[in-house]
Amino acid sequence: MSEAYLSGAQKTRDTLIESGLLLATVGLLGYVTASALDELGFGELNIGNANGDKISEDILANPVAGIFNVGVVAPVSEEVLFRGIPLALASGLGPKGKLGVGLASSAVFASLHGFYELPDGNTGYKLGFPIVQFVGGMVFWDIAQRKGVGHSILAHSTLNTTIAAIVLTMGK
Repeated sequence: MSEAYLSGAQKTRDTLIESGLLLATVGLLGYVTASALDELGFGELNIGNANGDKISEDILANPVAGIFNVGVVAPVSEEVLFRGIPLALASGLGPKGKLGVGLASSAVFASLHGFYELPDGNTGYKLGFPIVQFVGGMVFWDIAQRKGVGHSILAHSTLNTTIAAIVLTMGK
């Protein structure tokens, strides 16, 4: 085997390991953050009538389409939009400039997560979830910066698909 192939295979293995560590960290961070916000009375906001997030319901209703959406469509589109394009725009910046772009991009990425549908048809917003998404976004930013957007897509896909498998297993 060529050295380039081994290097690529090693990078892929490392990305998968990072994805597993990210899943564990995000899960723990999410649980702690959500618990703390719930205890303080800030866990959820009713933000009115909007299109809520029904990803778990979609996965359960049609597992193949649901897993394709969270395992392929979302990671590819989100990584290109929130890591690939910003990294290309930040290519002429120094380390601090790239970090600033990464922070801004991750903040926008995170703010778009956390919506869900309430039983009354209104949309709620889980305050803890975007915090977790921000951390994940920064990890994906780091992976994309060090290894390329293909690796951040792989990490994002691994994370999402693992969560989808848990949803299917638990049935909720």
